[in-house]
Amino acid sequence: MSAVPAPIPPEARGLALRAEGAMALAETFRCLTRDDFLSGAESLRSLASIKKSLEEKRTSVTGPMNEAIKTINDWFRGPAVTVQTAIDLYKREMGEFEQREQAEIRRQADEAARVARVEREELERRALSAIDKGQTEKAETLLARAEEVTPVKPDLAPVKAAGMGFGEAWEFEIIDAAAIPREFLKVDEAKIGQYVRAMKQSAKIAGVRFFSRPKVSVRAK
Repeated sequence: MSAVPAPIPPEARGLALRAEGAMALAETFRCLTRDDFLSGAESLRSLASIKKSLEEKRTSVTGPMNEAIKTINDWFRGPAVTVQTAIDLYKREMGEFEQREQAEIRRQADEAARVARVEREELERRALSAIDKGQTEKAETLLARAEEVTPVKPDLAPVKAAGMGFGEAWEFEIIDAAAIPREFLKVDEAKIGQYVRAMKQSAKIAGVRFFSRPKVSVRAK
């Protein structure tokens, strides 16, 4: 069942109608004469007044709600930060333990593979020696044994814990910003904006076109 939208207060509905009427006039407005200019100025001031009234009505409703939300967020922010800090401590310790465990498992696997390789090579060496001596049957037995040699499984196995998962999170640290390729760089548009507003027609940056356009300001009635 869909929720029924809340009714719009009469004052907000009236402002909305005024805005729609002003928009209809703006779409047909053409500033060709001084009278048009003065008429446009009046319309702009009227629109500024509507905008101001809309914002005042909006904040009169949202202000108390925003304050209540801020208060509620303040109640829970501290405990949430505390819990997250505790979670991070557990994750760090357990993650480091898991890394050590995995490193030991890999070490044991590598050692088992080395031992198995040495055993196979020794059996193959003995088989070749048997062939040289004409002991064909013995050589075949030794080669068969060599093929059957497999590494011993590590004593350790990954720890299983309910609800836990482990992996790797790759991060980065910039050590030489000047060496970073262009495709990984981002233009600082806010800084360029500050620069052009300060330098105006004297602004010059390679790869950037600077220009001006008319700016109109208006005060509400």
